[in-house]
Amino acid sequence: METDADLRPKVMQTLERYIIMDEVELETLEEHALAFQGPRARGLLEKTLHVDLPEMSESDHFRTNYAGFPVCVVRATSTGEEGYEVWTRPGGMMGLWGAACGQAPTYEMLPCGTEALETLRIEAGIPRYGPDLGEDTLPLEAGLTNALSFTKGCYVGQEIVERARSRGQVNWRFVGLLVESDTPPAAGEKLMAERKEIGEITSACVAPSLGKTVALAYVRREASELGTKLTLTSGPTAEVTPLPFYSRR
Repeated sequence: METDADLRPKVMQTLERYIIMDEVELETLEEHALAFQGPRARGLLEKTLHVDLPEMSESDHFRTNYAGFPVCVVRATSTGEEGYEVWTRPGGMMGLWGAACGQAPTYEMLPCGTEALETLRIEAGIPRYGPDLGEDTLPLEAGLTNALSFTKGCYVGQEIVERARSRGQVNWRFVGLLVESDTPPAAGEKLMAERKEIGEITSACVAPSLGKTVALAYVRREASELGTKLTLTSGPTAEVTPLPFYSRR
């Protein structure tokens, strides 16, 4: 199970609650991740690792070695475009980073920091645990049907998921907003319609690809139709717009 490092204690505590009768041991792995994102990501990754990657669907993985360290390549997008993550031990990461940066100009790619990556994530309309997702979020509210199985046996939360699916609707929906403001609204700011609280901002940024301020939010089902006009409590107006915010190449 892969997760952000700061969520590791929480994940371990959650899993331990379900070890009741079985002989199960949980172990944390000290590995780092390096992401390759964009339409030329595959070429750069193959050149960096000196391997030919197999065809991979989203979440598929491929194991190999680099400089004597075991490496796991996972097909995973964090920008809405083709993307991969490389997991390896701390000792192998610096060499991998250096090799990738050395080859990057050939593929017209650049190193990217977390702030730029967050902007790309928001532009792609991808919800992230923490700002956009929590334990009280239904996957169907967030549009994460690709993360669910409707055919497997019992699992935690299955009854609630199936009930929402069978009814064909949820009360809240994850949407994109074009915001009429030069400044991104703060996470948690409320959205209003006809003087009623109708939703809440979860993530926002100024999108360089659009030259506009965009935001992700949860709104009541009746306010989720494309083109719906809403007002932020700080004053600016916003319009529900399709996700992702940009056309993928």
